[in-house]
Amino acid sequence: MDIIDVCDNYSGAGCLKAYYEKNNKSDFQIIAMGLNLAVGDIKNNHLSFMKKIYGNLRHDYNESINMLLSSVNRNSIVRVWSSNGNDDDYLLLLYVCNLLKNKCDNIHVVYSTDYNKKALSINEMDYREINKLLKNEKKLTIFEINDFSNEWNELVEINSDLRVLENGIIVNKQYSDYDNIILGMLKKLGQCRISDLVSELMDNFVINDSGSIVYLYLIDKLINNNRIKIISKGERHFTDIIEIRK
Repeated sequence: MDIIDVCDNYSGAGCLKAYYEKNNKSDFQIIAMGLNLAVGDIKNNHLSFMKKIYGNLRHDYNESINMLLSSVNRNSIVRVWSSNGNDDDYLLLLYVCNLLKNKCDNIHVVYSTDYNKKALSINEMDYREINKLLKNEKKLTIFEINDFSNEWNELVEINSDLRVLENGIIVNKQYSDYDNIILGMLKKLGQCRISDLVSELMDNFVINDSGSIVYLYLIDKLINNNRIKIISKGERHFTDIIEIRK
């Protein structure tokens, strides 16, 4: 059977590519979806939202979706690299199950956290760990595929600002849920660069395993709402000096 590896982004794809090449395998197919499903509108036009938050996207993720749909058939094995600790990786599994539930019966999942609880995503792993990680590969039953698909449909209907894994369960959040946490962290730091505040928030896993751009987006909302003040401009927005507006 053809195996199609599906992961969330290019870091994970690079890890898998290195693993295959080091093991002299050339007949592999890896699709990095780049969906970023934990943040923003997933019901109407998620691509438009992602362009707003990320600026120039490296690719139109519709291309990745179309590539997956055109590659898969009833005899394919679609192997999703997921996680019970990373929001985007977990949501990717739900999305793929929903997308392929009537097109493919062979959806497999590999959770990085089954191999190592601290390995929140394949993005953080070394290609030399893939062999051990693959020992936890599991084929989903039709019931499980439908269950994950239904979970995705429920999240789409709610369409919250953020979707965050807490104790293995996706919790729907609003951006404002993190306002006081961000402001409290800034008060503790005092005047600082935006990058310093983002680093502190990431180090404390305030929004699970979220990337820096999500935190920057929330900080910018607080700036626009006159709750954070820019003291001085840096060479880049990340280096602007900020403080709590009094």
